[in-house]
Amino acid sequence: MILVDTHTHMHTIFNVEKFLDAALLHMTAQAKADEQTDRALCLTETRDQHFFKDLTSRMGETGAGPWQACHAPDSVSIRLDRASGHSLWLVAGRQIATSERLEILCLGHDADIPDHIHSLTELTPMILQLGGLPVLPWGFGKWTGGRGRAVKAFLEQGSVPDNICLGDNSNRPRLWPEPEAFAIARKKNIAILPGSDPLPLASTCADVGRYGLRMDGSLPAAAPWAHLRSRLANPDLSCVPYGKRESLPRFVWNQTRLRLPH
Repeated sequence: MILVDTHTHMHTIFNVEKFLDAALLHMTAQAKADEQTDRALCLTETRDQHFFKDLTSRMGETGAGPWQACHAPDSVSIRLDRASGHSLWLVAGRQIATSERLEILCLGHDADIPDHIHSLTELTPMILQLGGLPVLPWGFGKWTGGRGRAVKAFLEQGSVPDNICLGDNSNRPRLWPEPEAFAIARKKNIAILPGSDPLPLASTCADVGRYGLRMDGSLPAAAPWAHLRSRLANPDLSCVPYGKRESLPRFVWNQTRLRLPH
């Protein structure tokens, strides 16, 4: 079985060991005791985040206690092994702000693309050309008003680019109605990828890995990202969401804390 969290941030305020241990804890809870499980975290780093690059520059020591970076089969994947015998795959990726003030994720490439310069329509083929997987993620307040209309127009255009995906995340309250864009995506056979999307609050370090996808099979050690990319972009390949989204009280509390002076 493969478990993958498609939207993770290693914020600078997070403790690396706690971050990795939280992902392992949440994902282990989704697996059967006697089942071989591969676990993967897709990083979606912003302009000031360079966790993946830092790890690959010092293979072996991670600064995360019992965790070590042990295997990097390509330029965008690295396997982290814990002294307990467990492991996690970490996949490079970026989060880019579009000129419409939306966000798009570039999974599978550590692309150096500036924020607020390119439109959603421009960024999607750029990411595909790099070999990344473009994901348009839900965000609180980002799919409403003018930005919401931009998302809808993008999805309803005559030819949506192949392999574009939408993203759901654990911060969307469980009791909220589903965004209209998700219904459009299903009609067009566009995959919807769930991820944890930890907020830049110290307490959310423990959220990584709690919301993601479960799929059959295993990750080939020689090409984990190539295998993941082909599976994630295809909604017909029995990828099933796991975990739970946010409760409304914690959502309100987290959004309030984000807006308080730091």
